[in-house]
Amino acid sequence: MSDRKNKLERYVVEKLLPIDPYTRPTRGSGCGNECCDISNKYFYIEAKQKKTKDNIIIDYKKEWLKSLNSMPVNTFKPLIIVTENKPGERFVTLSAEDFFDLLYEAKGK
Repeated sequence: MSDRKNKLERYVVEKLLPIDPYTRPTRGSGCGNECCDISNKYFYIEAKQKKTKDNIIIDYKKEWLKSLNSMPVNTFKPLIIVTENKPGERFVTLSAEDFFDLLYEAKGK
C-alpha cells in the first residue's frame, strides 16, 4: 500500500519521529523494494491496516478485558499479552499508545 494512502504508517512514523528524526516510510512500501513498511535506527516495522472490525487481540479479548478491569485505576503500567500459539513462536501485544509511551520513557522524552 502506498505510504501516502496508509494512515497507519503515517501514524507510526509521526509517533516515532521524536525517538529518531530519521524515521520514515520505506521506499515503495509494500512493493518489496525495502524491508518492511517503516524504518528507523531502532526498528523495522511492518504496518498492517485492514478494514475489518476484528483485531488480533480478539482471540484474547476476554482475557484482555478481564485484566484491564482488574488493574488499579491510576496505574501507569501497560497491559501486555504474551502469546505462543505455536511452539517457539511468541508474540507480545500491547496498545500502540502504551508502546510509544514506553519508547518515550526509555528515550527520556
